[in-house]
Amino acid sequence: MLDFIQHYDEIAFHYINGIWRDSFSDILLPFMRKAKNWIPLYVCLLVYIYYIFKKDFLKIFCLIALTMIATDLVSSHLIKKTIRRTRPCRETELPYEAVKLIPCSNGFSFTSSHAANHYAIATILSLSIFRRKKGVQLAFFTWAALIAYAQVYVGVHYPFDILCGSILGISIAILVNKIYRRFYQIPT
Repeated sequence: MLDFIQHYDEIAFHYINGIWRDSFSDILLPFMRKAKNWIPLYVCLLVYIYYIFKKDFLKIFCLIALTMIATDLVSSHLIKKTIRRTRPCRETELPYEAVKLIPCSNGFSFTSSHAANHYAIATILSLSIFRRKKGVQLAFFTWAALIAYAQVYVGVHYPFDILCGSILGISIAILVNKIYRRFYQIPT
């Protein structure tokens, strides 16, 4: 079963990283995957939360922070260090060489922490402050999907790393939200 997944994962990686390339995406997607490029969005989001939910700001901030901490700990420190899957940009046994648009990290590939973290953000925001705003939810999930796709495009993750990271981020956000709401009333 693992060989089957690995085989099709490599084929999907080759299409995204090699065949489906274009000059616009070669510029856009490396930019999109950098966390520091999203600092203005994060600041605007915090200002929005503070402005709209002043008295509940700390509760909402803690909910988001707990979700991010849990997601990153599970993805980066538990799963990656247990599975130890080599990144495609470091893989020497691929039938073709990965196109590397960014420097290749020394870390492991499975699961994608970028995918886990961004899907966790999209999910926790959708379950809390944007619960009734379907358009905003769609925008955050599209944002998470583009960042996740960019990870494969630039050559640092396989598609299966992204899929599992996305599922992990969504699952942790749902779990943290359920536990957190047992103790605190979060406005929507």
